[in-house]
Amino acid sequence: MKKNIFLIISLLVISSIFLSGCSEESKNLTGEEKRFIATWSGGGQFNDVLSFFEDGTCSFKLDLSGVWKIKDNKLTITTNTDEYVYDYEFSENNELLILTPEGGDIP
Repeated sequence: MKKNIFLIISLLVISSIFLSGCSEESKNLTGEEKRFIATWSGGGQFNDVLSFFEDGTCSFKLDLSGVWKIKDNKLTITTNTDEYVYDYEFSENNELLILTPEGGDIP
């Protein structure tokens, strides 16, 4: 009986060690990248919703998605078919994100 209890306790301890290591690894975001993690609503001509996620993905225009990154102080959004590069600026205590397309239209 003591052997069974020892075996059960050992299995529980080993299981808890393995299960505690099972977590989704998140991308290490810089402070600048963390400012983007949100859902942003556009106004004016481009009344779209643009969402940035911690895993480096984004979605916009209701049905488009891609990946995003910050490099050389520029935001790059890459979809299956295109790449968009923007200058960006945060204002109003990081409540407003202003994107200016670099050589093209906003997707």
